[in-house]
Amino acid sequence: LSLLLSIILLIILILGLIITPPSPQVQAAAAFDIASSATSTSGSDITSISWTHDPVDATEGAVVVILSLKVAVTGLSVTYGGAAMTEVTGSPITNTVQVRAFYKTNSSAAAATVSASWTESIKGAVGGAVSFTGVDQTTPVGTLVSTTGTATSASVNATAGASDITVDGLACNKVGAETGCGDVTAGGGQTER
Repeated sequence: LSLLLSIILLIILILGLIITPPSPQVQAAAAFDIASSATSTSGSDITSISWTHDPVDATEGAVVVILSLKVAVTGLSVTYGGAAMTEVTGSPITNTVQVRAFYKTNSSAAAATVSASWTESIKGAVGGAVSFTGVDQTTPVGTLVSTTGTATSASVNATAGASDITVDGLACNKVGAETGCGDVTAGGGQTER
C-alpha cells in the first residue's frame, strides 16, 4: 500500500496475511466472496465497533476481520455472529497504533454482526471483514508478516503460493492529529475492496 500524504510524521503499522486454499486434490483455489466495513472516527471516546457482514457463498468459507485502531488497546474481543473469532498469531501490537487480524472458518451464507470491543476508550477505529470460499478449513491462514515505521508510505513483503490470497491492513496515526491519515492507495497488483 502507498500512503499519499504531505511530508507529515506518521507512525505506520502494516500487516499481510495469507489465506490458504485446500490442497488441489480437494477443491479449486480460494476465492473472494464479499467485503464489509465500519469506521468510527467521530472524535468521541469509543470502546467498540460493529457492523453487518453478509456473505453470498459459504462453500468451505472463512471470514477474516482486520481492525485498525488509533492507539494500543487491551482486552480486545472479536465475534462474528456471536461466536468468538481466532486471532491470527503474530498480530502486531505497538504502543501507538494497532492492526489486528482475526478469522473464523465454517462461516455461513447468512448476514451476521461483526463486533469488536476493548477496555480503553479510544478516538477512532476502522474494521473490515472479508469472506472467502474454497478455504482450507484446517489451516485457513498462513504466516502473518508485519512492519512498523515512520514514513509517508508503507509496504510489506508477504510470500504467497500461486493459489493463495493475501489480505492486508494498515493503521496510521498522524502525530498531534485526531483525524485520518489521508488517502490510501492500493499498490500495483493489488485489488482494493
